[in-house]
Amino acid sequence: MTNAITEAKSLEEVVEIINESKAGNSSAYFGGSDTRDAEEMAGQYAWEAAEEAGYTDDASIEAQLDFLVEAGAEFDFSTALENAISRKKQ
Repeated sequence: MTNAITEAKSLEEVVEIINESKAGNSSAYFGGSDTRDAEEMAGQYAWEAAEEAGYTDDASIEAQLDFLVEAGAEFDFSTALENAISRKKQ
């Protein structure tokens, strides 16, 4: 599924998209607008980054969220973690 996070070209873009969502704004991407909340977007990023690295345990997913926070992303950490971990079951 194409959305703003999958089309982001850099970590800086991911952070900007998440923070715009936290502020109540949608993020445009090729083909539409992404109106999901910041926690869902952060969860998606964390899951996809962990999966790409080959480490999908809960601690690795949490580390990806830590990385986003350190880069300046603003979101509810526990909700994003719950979202990311739930993606393992999909």
